[in-house]
Amino acid sequence: MLHAMQRDPADRFQTAAAFKAQLDQPGRVRLTGYCDRLKTPHWRLSFRETPVIAGTLLGVGSSCSKCWHSSLSVISWQSNLVKLRRQLAARLALNRETGVCRWT
Repeated sequence: MLHAMQRDPADRFQTAAAFKAQLDQPGRVRLTGYCDRLKTPHWRLSFRETPVIAGTLLGVGSSCSKCWHSSLSVISWQSNLVKLRRQLAARLALNRETGVCRWT
């Protein structure tokens, strides 16, 4: 089975028929001890991958920051609009009561 999963395509079965023939006759399989020499992979970042990952994270972070900032500005704009509407309503009510138009 490990022969079918080799990294290098030249080391794998060349055809599906060769793979099936090996599976159909397990007694003819040559044991190489390859499974005893396997090591667990160590995940490390290379110098080529690090700038790509850092750039991606910076791009995503700046986009999230811009969205957050724009949502905050919309919220503050809406709260200012509510305040202005309340002030306008209060002035209109005062003008109706007094009959004097003061907008300053």
